[in-house]
Amino acid sequence: MKPQLLLLAACVAVAACVPAPLPERTQKAAEAVPVRAPAAALPGERLVQAKCSTCHSLEQAVAGMRSEAEWASVLDQMIGHGMEASAEELSAMRTYLAVRRPNQ
Repeated sequence: MKPQLLLLAACVAVAACVPAPLPERTQKAAEAVPVRAPAAALPGERLVQAKCSTCHSLEQAVAGMRSEAEWASVLDQMIGHGMEASAEELSAMRTYLAVRRPNQ
């Protein structure tokens, strides 16, 4: 094959791998989506470690994935068992627990 054809074929292959630009509307919508902080960066992490590990291993206390509403129910149960936490602390803990991943 001639060198010019090889160069042309390489350019076509590279061009096929480059993603097409997003339409303006889609790009603006993507920029408007808030990015959630990693769970470990949330203030509830230390509260969960401090409050939950007094009675449970941390792994047991945070086992499983639950929604914020489900974690609110779990935290209400723990308040019933004697855990002390302000409404602000409960909110921070609930948010942390809902967005963390099992391996965090």
